[in-house]
Amino acid sequence: MLEHYFQSRMTPGQRKRVKEVIGGSDGRKVPLKMTPAQIEQMTVEHDAFGGMIGALEAMALPNSSAK
Repeated sequence: MLEHYFQSRMTPGQRKRVKEVIGGSDGRKVPLKMTPAQIEQMTVEHDAFGGMIGALEAMALPNSSAK
């Protein structure tokens, strides 16, 4: 979905970061539950994968007020 909105391919490293943030796999983060509409809104707010993935990672941190 992110590749569709940004009209570009993610690197393997970017794919790994997205999978980790969505799954909460590194022990510090909690899994994210977002609707497609929420993801689409975030793509509008960011110009590239880096900013979008960083925002997702920030949202996944425990006690984050960005959720």
